[in-house]
Order: sequence, then C-alpha cells, then structure tokens
Amino acid sequence: MGNSSSGGLSIHLNPSEGSAGAGSYIAGSKLSGTVYAQTTEGITGETKGTGKASVGLELHLIGKDAVKVRYQQTVQNGDTTTTVTRYSYSKSDIVILSIPLVEENSSLDAGQYAYHFELQIPEHLPSSMAFDAHGGYCNIVYKVKVQTTGKGRKAEEEVPLSITAKPPSSAMVPNSVEPITSNINTWCCFSKGEISFAAHVDDTRVCEGETMTVKFACKNEWSAPIESAEAKIKQNIHWTSSGHSHTAKDGIAEQNFKLDEGMGRRSKIEMRQIKDATTMGGLVQQQQDRGVNNDLYRDLLATVNRGTNQVTLHIPSHAEHTYQGKLITVSHYLKIKVKTPSCSSDPETKVALQIVTPKHASTEGDAPSSAPTTAPPLPSGWDASAVTTTWTTVSDGGNAVYGGGVTSGDTEEEIAVSPFHTPDDDLGGPSSLQPYSLQVLLNELENSLSVRSTIQDKLQDSNWKSLIRNLQPQDVVALVKAAKSEFDQTDVAETIAPAVGNFTCQYVVALLRSISDWLRIQFVRKLLPFCVDVKSNSDAILNELTDWEKISTEWDFEKALQEMGPSSY
Repeated sequence: MGNSSSGGLSIHLNPSEGSAGAGSYIAGSKLSGTVYAQTTEGITGETKGTGKASVGLELHLIGKDAVKVRYQQTVQNGDTTTTVTRYSYSKSDIVILSIPLVEENSSLDAGQYAYHFELQIPEHLPSSMAFDAHGGYCNIVYKVKVQTTGKGRKAEEEVPLSITAKPPSSAMVPNSVEPITSNINTWCCFSKGEISFAAHVDDTRVCEGETMTVKFACKNEWSAPIESAEAKIKQNIHWTSSGHSHTAKDGIAEQNFKLDEGMGRRSKIEMRQIKDATTMGGLVQQQQDRGVNNDLYRDLLATVNRGTNQVTLHIPSHAEHTYQGKLITVSHYLKIKVKTPSCSSDPETKVALQIVTPKHASTEGDAPSSAPTTAPPLPSGWDASAVTTTWTTVSDGGNAVYGGGVTSGDTEEEIAVSPFHTPDDDLGGPSSLQPYSLQVLLNELENSLSVRSTIQDKLQDSNWKSLIRNLQPQDVVALVKAAKSEFDQTDVAETIAPAVGNFTCQYVVALLRSISDWLRIQFVRKLLPFCVDVKSNSDAILNELTDWEKISTEWDFEKALQEMGPSSY
C-alpha cells in the first residue's frame, strides 16, 4: 500500500499496525517504509566528468488544512451589473516532520539505493478529513514526500497518507446542565405559569460509532401538557478563505424523552397552590433574582441523578471529529428542546460535545523495528544484488514543526508553495524576549497541537518549572485559555495547579471568571483539592457560583474540607 514512483524516485509504505481501519495510521503510531532512488539525470545534475552526483535526499511527513470556498461577486461593467461566481482557495500547514535520508552535498555512485525508514507519527495530529459542499471543500490532508536537495536538477515524489487521531486518554467530561426556566404566555401574553428542566450528560467527549446517554428532568407548572421533549446532536462544519466562508449544518442523531408525570398538565387547584406558594414570603422577587428556588433545583437534580427519564443517542460512524484549525472548524453540540402548545418560544439549551476516535482504536502492536518484516517489491527492472540498502529510524516526532502561515489565491496553482516557507510572525525568528518567560511559552502554545502535553514537557525542565511555580492567577488563565478546544482546558488547569507553588482559591476565582459557563462545575471539582487555603477562603469560590453550581458541588466542598485537615492559614 502507499506506493508511488516517478522517474528515479519511488515510495513504498508498509501497512499500518493499529486498528484504525484499512489504510489509516493512528497518530502516535509507527510509520515505516522504503524510498527507492536511482542516480540518473532524472534525479539531479552530475558534476561533469566525474560520474558522481552531488545530492541530498529528504523525507517529509506533511499535514495541511486545505479549503475552497465558492462565493458570489457583483461586477460593474459600465451601466451593467452582473453577479459572477468566484472561488477562493487557502492552505495552512498543520505539521511538517523532516528526515534526512542522504545528507546534502553527498556524493553517490551511479546505481540503485533503498532507504528503509521508520518514524513516529506525532501523537496529537487531527484525523484526515474530506468534506465537499456547495461547490467548495474543506480537507485535512497528509502526505509523505521525498525530494532531492542540493544543486542540480530536482526530483520529488509523494504519496497520500490517511491518519486517524489518537483516542483520548483523558477522563470523562461530564456536564450537568443548569435548569432552564421559561414563562408560558397565552396569545394575549398573559402569564400562565412556567416550565423548568435540567439535564445531565455523563460524558460530553463521545466516540464516533458509539453511544451517549442524556438524563432529563422536567417540572411543568402550567395548565397545559408539554407536547414533547427532544434531544438532538448537531454537527457544524465551517471553513474560511480570504474573508469568504461557508458553514454546513447537519443533524446526526435524535431521540425524544418520554412524557412522564412531571411533564403533564396541572389542574386549576394545583395551579392555585403553586401561585400561593410562590407569592408567600416574597418568593416572587427571589425567583426573579435567581431564576428558580433551591427546592426546585434540588428536586430537578435528584430526578436527573435517578435517571428515570433518559435517552441514548448513537453517534454515526460517518460523523467528523471535532476540530479547530486556522481554516476549518468542526463543532458538535447537543440541543435539548421542550415543545409547548403556546405562543411562547419553546425553551431549549445547548451542550457542547467533542466527537473523537473510538477507544478500541489503539497503537498496540506498534513495536519499533529497524527494518520492514517483509521486504517490499523492488521497482521494475532493478537487480536485488546491486541495490545499496540503508536504514534510518527516528524514535519520536521531536523534529516536527507545527503551525505555519496561511496562503490563499483564486486558483489551486497559486497556493502550491508550502505555507511553511512563507513569512509568519508567529513562527519565531530573532526575539528580544527572555528565553524562559510567559510570553515565550504562550507563543509556543499558539501552534501547539496539545497545550497540556507541551506544558508537561516544560515541567521536566527546571527553568520552566520555576517559571510555572511562580505564576500568578491571570498567568494561569492565559495558559488555560491557550488551549483552543474548551474540552482541553480542564486538563490543562489540572496539570498546572499542582505545579504552582501556592495555589489558592483566588486562582480558581480567576479561572471561573474567564471560562465558559459549562466548564465551571468541572473546574471547581478538579481544582478544589489543590487549593491550600480551602478551609479559610472557600467562600471566595462559593461567592462566584450560581445556586445550581453550589448544589452540584456541595459534596466536593465537603470532601475538600475533610481532606485538607487543620488550616495552615
């Protein structure tokens, strides 16, 4: 598989060893193969009269975002105005990993050469993707390319490569959806009561081809029954080029919750009791201030936790993986909607999801080897006894370069040059910054495919470890927000917290004020155990939380206070 030849160069890739499917290699696994080269004029120029070739040979693993956007443009020609269809193309590099097979300016005898290679694919690469819509496309593409270097005539050859993202090793990412309360009005806009509902998703990081469970609770406090309550998973694919963009939206799964007792209509007597209960003791004002009261919160939370009303949603195998790049964004969310027979809008809420590679796809069995177990077939006409063979092994992706500039044009030919070779201020160059500073770290994280892994690597260096130990709350916020995917931000915070020399409740407060609402409960649960002043200053965190967040984290505060022991403050 993965064979290609052109002139005096050809590439053979050995079959993938993981379980990602035929022809696909799992990020983080081994990639091996053979490059065949023949020293002819088709490869490089010769030093006249010597019979020797001054040449180098390099192997590259390259990954790119590639997009095409169709758009309409108005053209004025004298008094005539017409609308024409245009196309914009862009590419942005994800990674380039280079291996020298023959050092530049080497002298080779005329002959035939076989260069066996083995490398580790960088483990945080996104999955390959090919999506077409509305006359355009957005692709994540990889290839293995070999090319000559040095003076003289150039030669190159490449083969496409399919990569599947490595299954995540992180823990589950639950989401307890804060209750939504909606006032129900008649056609004359008179209030007739309200509906409240809450939900819980055990794991919002879900694998394609597998299922997820959504637990639901609803309390109907008006005189008409709820028509339905539904859960839908939506997929949005957005790509952009030179200010033009397109979004493709699709529903990929859907189920209805059962209509239980709490969702039925209320009698006139029940409605009167509800009205009397909410007007006593000034609770009307309290509900306006806080949405719903604590008793309702606890009732909904208890019902959700019992799981008496839940649905199972299947993620289809054709779903794209969640991704955020410079040109392409693939997002997923769960929408829960309650339909009512009234003129009011139907209450709904959205829960962010991350669709990833199934956990059964692994890199087990990818043991390093210095040569292919079975020799690939030689190019036609080659004599096995005359072939010079060498082996090159790269143990990791340490020389990989991530990120790069964006190139755009009106045709594909205009963006044929690799963006890695275009100027980009983010790629470094001479700098007046201190080598171990927060800004240098943030600059590096800008192009990192895994902020958590980069920080973990930095913590192995005493200089970076010292910097991280002395970070202030807003510094920690900056590092956490450097993770473009919100699903990675909790892991980043949990990595940094124990490395900070004096991690206090104020760090949690700063983070709570900066992150998305759906992450707040997770952050409190994950970071409380690291707060050295939780006994004396836990109120600083509690004052930032909503009633729902307080109820949802009660046990976490109790546990943290018990484990902390006597306060040192």
